[in-house]
Amino acid sequence: MFGTSFDHYLNNLSKVLQRSEDMNLALNWEKHHFMRQKRVILGHVISNKGVDVDEANVEVIEKLAEPLV
Repeated sequence: MFGTSFDHYLNNLSKVLQRSEDMNLALNWEKHHFMRQKRVILGHVISNKGVDVDEANVEVIEKLAEPLV
């Protein structure tokens, strides 16, 4: 969800929730977090700047031992 302003965000949120209701979808409210400026999803940071790699994952990979051949 995104919006260029708070009202735009609320309008988009309303559309998504209405569409979910129209399609009889059940939402797991424990997994939904609203009004965040950035969010990590599947190892990527999603924000108003776009999609970036989560640096925490890069650090973990860099510290892995080299595989044995």
